[in-house]
Amino acid sequence: MPKKMQRLDESPDFRPFKFRIQAFTNAFLEELARQGYPEEKIPMKKVRHYLWRQPYIQRFNEDGRKAKTKGNHVWNIEAKKMGDGNWEFRPFHRKLSGTPPSVAYCGLRWHWSPRVWDPQASFQGVPVYFSSPSLPSWLSWNGDELSGVPPPDAQSCDITVMAKFMLGGQEGQVSHSFRINIAPRSAVDTTFSRSPTTNVNESSRRASDMFRPPPPPPPSQPPNVSENAPARVVEVLQNVAQRVTEAAHIQQMSTRPTENISTLVKQRQAVEQSLVAYDQALTGPTPPETHRLAVAAQAVVAEAAQSAVAPRAAAAGITPTPLLAIQVASVGEMTDLAQEALAEVVKMQGVGSNNVDVIEATSSLLASRTRQHDISFKRLSCQPNHT
Repeated sequence: MPKKMQRLDESPDFRPFKFRIQAFTNAFLEELARQGYPEEKIPMKKVRHYLWRQPYIQRFNEDGRKAKTKGNHVWNIEAKKMGDGNWEFRPFHRKLSGTPPSVAYCGLRWHWSPRVWDPQASFQGVPVYFSSPSLPSWLSWNGDELSGVPPPDAQSCDITVMAKFMLGGQEGQVSHSFRINIAPRSAVDTTFSRSPTTNVNESSRRASDMFRPPPPPPPSQPPNVSENAPARVVEVLQNVAQRVTEAAHIQQMSTRPTENISTLVKQRQAVEQSLVAYDQALTGPTPPETHRLAVAAQAVVAEAAQSAVAPRAAAAGITPTPLLAIQVASVGEMTDLAQEALAEVVKMQGVGSNNVDVIEATSSLLASRTRQHDISFKRLSCQPNHT
């Protein structure tokens, strides 16, 4: 522990500190009294209001709830030690939270629901009006969601989001700018959309081709199961993120929440971060940790697809490749299975777990369920028929 503390003291980066509110307030009052300002001169109420508005104290997490540690409300502070023995504190500023997908695929719905985060105040129940000074024709605002389907001729563009609100009788505004890169959506379902009069031999050849394992990917890209897979991988991840976001919003508004809001927030963070990593991996080389998360995100969708088609595949006596599974399974099936497994993993690992570990564990859980189904089916098939 002393060595760890020494490394932290020597670190040039800001590091987080958590303080119990009452202990912090009492220490602040003691320091004021030591400086000649006892409670008789500055009442406790004024001191509290002063601390509540301090930009160096984070009172609320990005989910809009008060920060907690081990059941106790805390205040978060980030600071780093300077060479002269003094400390520098990092201010927390109001901002738009949530990460917009960096890639929009032609023909595939793109959407993002930003949220206003105020580190010193709760925004629950505060009406927010979102707008953008300019948008491409395919993109529009519907309430607090920015969405649209890019056409084949869509171009990459820069977007600015502005959020206006009234808080404490004062008008406020925050903004965020980002870039949307347009990518073509591969024809995922071309095999199934062709005319039924297609030559039978050609159909058999295509089916045979589907069962061939894909060539190994280049080292700078995540191992795609096929050139056709990325669009559906993105669609499933987007659907999971949207469902979890909606569930978290419902729980926040409910007077009797049925689910821990922190687990939903963790699910949302994990899937949103994995979606960003996957988008980045599709558009160019990525750092090792981002690459690892992109691979895990793709594996989640592939394993969900395998689980979805497992009963039909076992009945047909075939072992589908990830490519065929993704093509055959519906987006709804894959979304349901991925979301269910993600929720289970977050409950097991806790909200403090690493997002990469969460996504990798989700993939492993789905894979184990597919194996269990295969084993059960084989045992059932081996049982003799009694007539």
